[in-house]
Amino acid sequence: MSGPEEDIRASDKEAATQTVAAYPENSTYPEGGYGWICVLGSALIFFNGWGFSNAFGVFQTYYEIQFPDSSASVIALIGSLQACLIEGTGMLVGVFVDRYGMRPVMLVGAILQVGALLAASFSTKIWHLYLSQGVMYGLGAGALYIVAVSVPGQWFHKRKATAYGILYTSSGLGGVLWPIILTQLFGKVGFGWTMRITMFITLVQVVIGCLLLRERPLSQPSADADEKSGRAQEPRVEVQDVNIYKSKTLWYCAAGYFILSIGMLSPMFYIGTFAKVNGMSDHLSFYLLSMLNTASIPGRTICGWLADRYGRMNALCVSIFAAALVQLIMWSTIRTNAEIILFSCFYGFSFGGLISLMPAVTAQVCGQQKLASKFGVVSALGGAGTLVGAPIAALFIGDSPESYLGCILFSGFCMLLATAWYTGLRFYTDRRIFVVL
Repeated sequence: MSGPEEDIRASDKEAATQTVAAYPENSTYPEGGYGWICVLGSALIFFNGWGFSNAFGVFQTYYEIQFPDSSASVIALIGSLQACLIEGTGMLVGVFVDRYGMRPVMLVGAILQVGALLAASFSTKIWHLYLSQGVMYGLGAGALYIVAVSVPGQWFHKRKATAYGILYTSSGLGGVLWPIILTQLFGKVGFGWTMRITMFITLVQVVIGCLLLRERPLSQPSADADEKSGRAQEPRVEVQDVNIYKSKTLWYCAAGYFILSIGMLSPMFYIGTFAKVNGMSDHLSFYLLSMLNTASIPGRTICGWLADRYGRMNALCVSIFAAALVQLIMWSTIRTNAEIILFSCFYGFSFGGLISLMPAVTAQVCGQQKLASKFGVVSALGGAGTLVGAPIAALFIGDSPESYLGCILFSGFCMLLATAWYTGLRFYTDRRIFVVL
């Protein structure tokens, strides 16, 4: 009688039958070497992609002052568009990467990302920011993101969660430093030059990151290497990418990320404004996002290490559940400055864990074949959740601390639903409770 793992493989058999894995199951992963250089390159891209996006709470607070006639929901749509497109372009970008290679995609992404910051520096109206900081930046960072998140997985297997934990730590570091940099620059050089300085920083780091990234060769360079490895090299067979999308587990995983994305960014968008209505000073409230992202750094690294020991899916389910509880129990009751800071740290830690495990879980559940395209599907649905999540949550927000309760309940229950969803996937994969998975 077949077990749950065999059931999953059978459900995906039709999609994978004619596809030769880019890296066969008996392939030996380097588990280091140049793989760590690729992690560094990806980290530089993440710092300026997700790291900058994670700092949107600073822009949310700043724009609410600069555009008093625009509601919080209208302003939040800028950040939601940006985050949505970083993830949401993944399906299309993944296909281009698998077909044409990563270099052309990275070039287009870098041009769009840097150009968006320059265009935003001249923006004077909300719709200007929709197009530049929202759409253009999201498309550029999204193109780079899919490449950066796919390459390290080619170099690691046993240490995959650790590698991704380190990689996602860089976006947490960006989320720490960008709010501080932006807050200081806004007061000293104004919005325009703040965005231009940001553009120059991004340009340097993205160029270095792109130059460092390298795909692992599909075959050994010489016959001697084949002899040493003791394995015959399999030819790569190209099939139509549409076969990838027949996987039931791929769409189940993507749907879970959609639900998760609806609820997970509300604290990052609104913790600053929540603190202000509770009496926190403008100066301190601007740094809350840095505190949240600082706490996410050990969360990303520690959860990655724990995932390699106790199972990636196990760690992901626990991280999502912890984040849901922190929202529903802590955020709904806090009022003082100390409590708000403590909440930011607790949520940051749990958020860092769940976001860093997503690529590793996707690769584990869906397989390594055409991973860029597969993770593109998951990212696309996650981006859709991000697009609707924060603006909907903002509709519940008013001018009093009590008015945030609707936002908190909406986001928190979405996280609980995501916990149940991924727990179902985990037990569908293996019904045993105490197993590393």
